Amino acid sequence: EAELAAVRWVAAHPEAIPPGSTIAADHRDSSLLWGIAHLNATWDYTPRTYHSENATEALDELRAALVPANGTKPTRVDHVLLSPEIEQGVTLTQWENSEPMSAAAIAKFDDASAFAKVYDQDGVRIYRVLWTTT
Repeated sequence: EAELAAVRWVAAHPEAIPPGSTIAADHRDSSLLWGIAHLNATWDYTPRTYHSENATEALDELRAALVPANGTKPTRVDHVLLSPEIEQGVTLTQWENSEPMSAAAIAKFDDASAFAKVYDQDGVRIYRVLWTTT
């Protein structure tokens, strides 16, 4: 329910995250972000963003990730959604088991030189990627 509330917040606040923006999310949340908030989500194409233990490796992937709405063209991703459910098991492809994030993988989002929170409610966070500083 907290993830759905976050998606509804995004849809209601286009000044914070405009429709058509790119966002990294697992498969479950990508469907919500695409359908409700009209964002271009990554579905199962950002595993390093969630499982790497440092911001640099995540940024390397986010710089040119596959965003299905853009076909096969690598696309810069400007936001990342993180929640307790994602931390407990990142659901990427539907036919593989979800893998939990390590403590270091979660902590990298606190790197203020790479990510800034734009939403933080009930454990769900949405970060803006700080491309101008990285």
